[in-house]
Amino acid sequence: MRTRGQMGAAVAAVLVVSACAGTRTSPPQTAVMRSPSATPPAAARASEAQRQAAFHHVDVDGDGRLDSVELQWVKFTDREVGRGMVRLTVHLASGKTVRTNLSVFGWTSRETERPVLPWFGATRLLRQRSQQLVLGYDDSPASAVGYQVIAFRQGGLVRIPALPGSSDPYEWFAHQSGVGENGFTCTDVGVDAISIDPNGRKVTDAFRWRGTGWAGLAHHVAHVDVRAAGLVDWQHCPGLPETA
Repeated sequence: MRTRGQMGAAVAAVLVVSACAGTRTSPPQTAVMRSPSATPPAAARASEAQRQAAFHHVDVDGDGRLDSVELQWVKFTDREVGRGMVRLTVHLASGKTVRTNLSVFGWTSRETERPVLPWFGATRLLRQRSQQLVLGYDDSPASAVGYQVIAFRQGGLVRIPALPGSSDPYEWFAHQSGVGENGFTCTDVGVDAISIDPNGRKVTDAFRWRGTGWAGLAHHVAHVDVRAAGLVDWQHCPGLPETA
């Protein structure tokens, strides 16, 4: 089972962002006078999060040049859990700018429980020259995290569907607990969805992107030692931290 500290440390280790970047740890705070046990009001925490902006440089359109990616909160519907909407803006090296607004069910720092930007990383899930952006969507369950994947397609930014079998068509759901584990592994041809139940039954379903959706390639069942399984949310995906 993941811990809040592990998740924050993993993401912070892989992101190169500005001083106010929205990583999984909270940004530096201006010192104020308060008692050690005092907690900032919810409105103040939300305002602080809305001022954050994360900047990253990845090849979003696959032309071999780095594009500038900006992520910023635009509003909150529940400040306590980091629920609201973020704006994703990509300034392409070609000079074109594309943007989209994305809902976030809940995303907070696992150390401070304050809202933070849901950037997770960028990788090539579709096995194309372009990189896809992986953003957090929901980290409210103690042992599970939901992600959303954004790609540049047909001149705009779109969400890539989750693998077949997901409980939500666009939420990539990873889970580690006493009732089982599941995560994703990047391969040379696509993405594997892997699940392990408490009895050690490991199911691997391999998928490949076919232009408009995911196509199944293989289904494999094996038995493993659950004590040594060690599934993580994303494995062997360059640009994404391997968190458990």
